[in-house]
Amino acid sequence: MTPSTTAATRELTSTPATVQPGVFDGSAASVATVRSGEAFAVRTLTRTPLGLDTYERLGPDMVAIEAAGGAWLGPHPVLGPITVEGHPLGCTLQVDLLEIAPDAPTGWNGVREGYGVPGLEGAYDIELIDVDADEGVLSLRSGIVLPLRPFFGVLAVRPDPALGTLGTIPPGPFGGNIDCRELVAGSRLFLPTFTEGAGFLIGDGHGTQGDGEITETALEMSMRGVVRLTSRPELDTDRPLAATVDATVFFGFGDTFDAAARDVIAHAASRVAEWSHLTEHDAYRLFSLACDVRVTQLVNGVVGAHLIVPRHVTEQLAGWPGWLHL
Repeated sequence: MTPSTTAATRELTSTPATVQPGVFDGSAASVATVRSGEAFAVRTLTRTPLGLDTYERLGPDMVAIEAAGGAWLGPHPVLGPITVEGHPLGCTLQVDLLEIAPDAPTGWNGVREGYGVPGLEGAYDIELIDVDADEGVLSLRSGIVLPLRPFFGVLAVRPDPALGTLGTIPPGPFGGNIDCRELVAGSRLFLPTFTEGAGFLIGDGHGTQGDGEITETALEMSMRGVVRLTSRPELDTDRPLAATVDATVFFGFGDTFDAAARDVIAHAASRVAEWSHLTEHDAYRLFSLACDVRVTQLVNGVVGAHLIVPRHVTEQLAGWPGWLHL
């Protein structure tokens, strides 16, 4: 499952000079520049509360990043910002996730009282979890074997500089810690942008995760991938929007899951009415009969919900944007 980087022009690795230590900052300086439409390889790292001695298995380059210090308003060492040459302020950024695979033989998952979904009691329990990337599986200490489904939890652009420095835990209009398990290799994400050059950021590799991310974490892993960034000035987006091989994925956010679900449904209905021959009432009916509202994550302060609109449905919608069909 190790990605081939033959289509990539270069590789950007995580070092003290290229990583944001748990922060999104709209005024942060770029660490690299790519051309619109250029594919490049990335290598991201995971941070753990277990201490430096675990990084031999989880990603030894993290030792230097920890030694460099930093604000660490969130737990994620995020690679970037990456400038897209000539990308204008406000232009939609298209993120093609071409390849994603583990970059270490081990990941970790944490379960502790007060984090994730309330109700769990007891001491902080972290499990180091071995993965077999060649076989595409992970083995829990309970003896259960699960398939790998790698993706990047954090996909972002620089937020509006007026917001100041933000921690990386809550997602927002700029993307960020979306934690959506649909964004595997072969998927595409669209992000609005708030600075010239977009300032793309990536990290928080997950070896696998269920909808909801019930505990504090997913399978947190160092990850490698190949990404292509493309400026799309003709598109109008005001929040993250995704396309997979078999669906369009709308995102909503709120203080609770009910609020996030209402947000994504209202937003998607408005877009469906704009992009097709349906009214908003038609869209609501369609969502109820043919689509799925899913929990993106419950653990990041701002709760996420996503709506899956299958391709076999959108192919029947006159005027549906072709760029949402992969």
